[in-house]
Amino acid sequence: MAEERRGGFWSGLVGFFFGTVVGALGGLLLAPKSGKETREQIKTKAEELVETGREAYETQKTRLEETLETGKKLASERTGALKEKVAEAKEKFKKQVESAKGKLEEVKKPAKEEAEKTKKTE
Repeated sequence: MAEERRGGFWSGLVGFFFGTVVGALGGLLLAPKSGKETREQIKTKAEELVETGREAYETQKTRLEETLETGKKLASERTGALKEKVAEAKEKFKKQVESAKGKLEEVKKPAKEEAEKTKKTE
């Protein structure tokens, strides 16, 4: 869906500029003026179109930079949150291992005593 919008945006932008250029040139060429006046008018319109293109480029560049910065911040925040969760899970796992070791020791001692009793009775 994002690709459709992106393609639609660029297609629309290109269409806008193309239509502007064709319309401006058509209007200039069909106007009843001298060649020099027409050339000056074409030059002025071309400069205006170049400036409009620059402005559109700068606007899109700024929006892209802002979007990238927002993405970096979100990635950093999520990475930090993920690191915290990994640290919490690691700590929880350590506690479980220690608990299991303690329970093993509790079971190990009586089992050893029982094994020794069994050996003595044989």
